[in-house]
Amino acid sequence: MEFVAVSIEDSARFEQSLFKWASQFTHCANLRSNSGADYSYPDTNSFDFLLGCGAKAVYQSSQGDSFEGLKAFKDNRKDWLLGHFSYDLKNELEDLESTKPNRIGFPEMCFFVPLHLFKKDVTGWWYRGDADIHELLRD
Repeated sequence: MEFVAVSIEDSARFEQSLFKWASQFTHCANLRSNSGADYSYPDTNSFDFLLGCGAKAVYQSSQGDSFEGLKAFKDNRKDWLLGHFSYDLKNELEDLESTKPNRIGFPEMCFFVPLHLFKKDVTGWWYRGDADIHELLRD
């Protein structure tokens, strides 16, 4: 599935609307590039803003072969993956142990294939997903 261009006049307002709209989903991730900083990324595919929400598929791991499981999940999907690694994954890599409780209940690793993906780069806004982008923008 390819990205389609989206015509947006007020980026800041659109970002706020996206966050409000995305709050309905269990899985959501937002990445920002800090493009206003005094450095640039060498990657020609860089972006200023990325928001992925909704999940076509999810991989979670709480202990054990997390990295092997994530690799298999990635290899089977060949798609965008967004997610997180927790600090306690160090226990799988080294002979270490955590004594503090996980009070927020996040798994040690969670990645998802986003149902909706919004990207802003130097050329403008882009959408990739199954929904009619014009319907999403109307709300």
